[in-house]
Amino acid sequence: TVQECHKREAKTGHMMIPKIYLRLTVEPSGVVSSFEVEEKEVPASFNKCLEGKKDRWKFAPFEGNAVKMRQGFVLG
Repeated sequence: TVQECHKREAKTGHMMIPKIYLRLTVEPSGVVSSFEVEEKEVPASFNKCLEGKKDRWKFAPFEGNAVKMRQGFVLG
């Protein structure tokens, strides 16, 4: 889904970043409850696209508390 949003932005010429990092909060159910794009140069429309696709991001369920993680994505 990150690649989908990137491809859409790349067509407009507004997304020239080769790699991004997301900070995710994953709930014990495996659902991503929140995220933040670390790079500040990303267009607001990219963030909006990711927000709309966030429900697709699933992790295996686990025991305990929510986990914060950092994930890198190579775009292109």
